[in-house]
Amino acid sequence: MFEIQEPNAFDVPSLEEKPYEQAFEEIALLGFPLCSPFDLIESRMASDFTAKNMVKYEGKTMQIVGYYVTKKDVTTSTNEHMNFATWIDRQGEMFDSVHFPISLKKSPFQGKGCYLLRGKIVVDFGFPSLEVHQMQKIGFCQQGNAIDGSLGSSNGGKQHRNL
Repeated sequence: MFEIQEPNAFDVPSLEEKPYEQAFEEIALLGFPLCSPFDLIESRMASDFTAKNMVKYEGKTMQIVGYYVTKKDVTTSTNEHMNFATWIDRQGEMFDSVHFPISLKKSPFQGKGCYLLRGKIVVDFGFPSLEVHQMQKIGFCQQGNAIDGSLGSSNGGKQHRNL
């Protein structure tokens, strides 16, 4: 009734995935990577300073690399714009920052991603935060090229510099 046919033989090409290709697809689809975002940034941007050490350095100017979580927009009594923000450091610890109008105008937020933050450690009611003086978004790296977190533009291979 039915003739049995031999199945066609197909050559399946080997699929290769470049380093972090999966993470960049996750960013494109989900808006964030499922791996640590710190694995995707330039290692030269490494800062040994972490949120756990903040209390020890009260009053000192420090720099830290943080992954942007959220911010709160606030208007000052002089009707100027400022922000309070929450970050995650390389070790997964959360920390907060304060962005006064002068520093916010000089270093505005540029969307999701990792930032190099430089500022003074302040402690209020036993809780430390970073009073940001400068902030720079760090581009992600893919095969030696830095790209901004949007996956759309390249910085032409330029090196990011510390603040």
